[in-house]
Amino acid sequence: MPRICLVSCSKTKLQKPAPAAKLYASARFRLASKYADKGFDAWYILSALHGLVTSEQIIAPYDRTLNGMARSQRHEWSLKVATQIREKVPGEAEIVILAGLRYYEFLVPLLTTFGYRVCTPLSHLGQGKQLQWLKRKAHGAL
Repeated sequence: MPRICLVSCSKTKLQKPAPAAKLYASARFRLASKYADKGFDAWYILSALHGLVTSEQIIAPYDRTLNGMARSQRHEWSLKVATQIREKVPGEAEIVILAGLRYYEFLVPLLTTFGYRVCTPLSHLGQGKQLQWLKRKAHGAL
């Protein structure tokens, strides 16, 4: 079963277009992407503007977050992302989402309906504990 990781974008970005894996500059994103890069068959970024983004995809800086969107807009975004995932990821895959609630609240039920096995390991942790967890995972501690 393929293991896929979805990492949320970050507010902190470079000031010029870059591959998505380099554009997002927060410590949380860097730890999550490092873990995703070495622990999964493939990984993607959940962009509030673009939806599902590959790490190599060149994108320009933007200022958009799901935290500022209305519930209906987040639902629409999730439908778009679920469709993008179905186009790229086999239906029997396990999907691990390293993101905040706004990024997965509608996405998890959609993906589950499509037959994916979905896990949100950070969902029960506060911000500080999330960073600790990501540091352990990124640096190889299981």
